Amino acid sequence: MKNRILLYSLLILLILIVSAQFVPKENVLYPLKINKSKSTLKEELSNFVVKDVDAIDKIFIADKQNNTVTLTKIDNAWKVNDKFYAREDAIKNILFAIGKMRVKRPISKAEHNVQIKRLASEGRKVEIYQKGKLVKTYYVGGSTQDQYGTYVILEGSSVPFVVEIPGFLGFLTPRFFAIEDLWRENFIFKANPKNVNYVQVVNSENHKNDFTLIKNESNQYQVKLSENKILANLDTMQVKRFLMNFKKISFEAMITNMSQEKRDSLINSNPWITITLKAGENNRQVIKTYHVVNDVRRDDEGNKLVYDPDRMYGSFNNGKDLATVQFRTFDRITVNPSFFQKQ
Repeated sequence: MKNRILLYSLLILLILIVSAQFVPKENVLYPLKINKSKSTLKEELSNFVVKDVDAIDKIFIADKQNNTVTLTKIDNAWKVNDKFYAREDAIKNILFAIGKMRVKRPISKAEHNVQIKRLASEGRKVEIYQKGKLVKTYYVGGSTQDQYGTYVILEGSSVPFVVEIPGFLGFLTPRFFAIEDLWRENFIFKANPKNVNYVQVVNSENHKNDFTLIKNESNQYQVKLSENKILANLDTMQVKRFLMNFKKISFEAMITNMSQEKRDSLINSNPWITITLKAGENNRQVIKTYHVVNDVRRDDEGNKLVYDPDRMYGSFNNGKDLATVQFRTFDRITVNPSFFQKQ
């Protein structure tokens, strides 16, 4: 009898052990609850993927210090808050992160409450647009303890994840910054030469050097001189060489130590050379240049020069920005009109 009871007991224990293998356990990937018909985890994982990064035309970033930037793609160039061009390296880095980052792991139960609070207080909001339509919104937090992962949460979700770029050792937070000046590139002119349809150079001190390069409806260029005279014997190869310069024309350094009174006086004075560029429907750029008064430079005979022989001031972005620009850069786009003539 005792042997029979023992046998039954062992049999029941064996059945319980086997049955336990088929009882659903609490999901260890807290706090997700797995639905039998649909995996929430699978949906969250796939939602981080942004397909076709090349179709992204706007990125909005905001941080908890009330800094915001809107990066907009116009004619294959990125601009910051519709003011100036964005650094190419920074754009490359953020697009690479958006396109390549993947979920490394859901956060643990121990991490959940802490990271939710940190994302709410420190997370940077990121909105991604394709063809003007919002396709993704998430909040980027800080790094994991080993600095090989980044805490991110999708908008509308209660589940943060640790994300990474496969093969990249580091965290992604520094790529998503909202400080306007840190995005800024040092370009004044940046255009695809094929899109340039208008360049005007006006020299207030020597109008013989004024000219306007215009592309007509037949995509042919002509150069207008003062009094609307058309330059004869136009050399189309010289036109192409000239337009290539507008791919990248940079300033030397921003002026930050000039008093507001002197700055206003300079910008409101008569400019020396004004250059206007139109490249496409939404790309119009203007710079006005001014002499830099010389204090120390002298010529070969020892005479003090009136103006700096190497640089001038440049005002652009509707007078909001003032920088020094070098002659060796701008001499390429302030040529004498005879430059365009066949020799």
